[in-house]
Amino acid sequence: MNVPFMLTDGGSDVVCDVEPAKNQSRDWFFVILNNNHMNTFKHGLLFSSLAVAYIAGITALMHGMERWVGGREDSVLAPIAFLMLFVVSAATMGMLVFGKPVMLYMDGKKREAVLMAVYTTGCLAVFTLIILGLLLVTSA
Repeated sequence: MNVPFMLTDGGSDVVCDVEPAKNQSRDWFFVILNNNHMNTFKHGLLFSSLAVAYIAGITALMHGMERWVGGREDSVLAPIAFLMLFVVSAATMGMLVFGKPVMLYMDGKKREAVLMAVYTTGCLAVFTLIILGLLLVTSA
């Protein structure tokens, strides 16, 4: 059975309805080279970079807070502030990692939504490995 190949311009309109060449491989790297998927990857890289910047900012803030309020007595405000920061951070990271994929999914672009979530998570994993590598190199 021969099913036609449908090429779209990223929207729902079909640009052409052709068969792929017989010698054309459908390997995974052709998916990445597709312009639409490259834009998805760029968005995933952007959102993961913003997540790393947010984490670095919160880390710098917490490191500086020790200097500003480190000598004070413990009060009920410290755990409240910590838990509020935890909730705000979880919401921020949730929006950065899953906000755009959820919107794409709701628009019916399920494949693009899944790819963006995977790309964003993958970029975060690469950034994490880079930070861990820097820790290993600088601690030696």
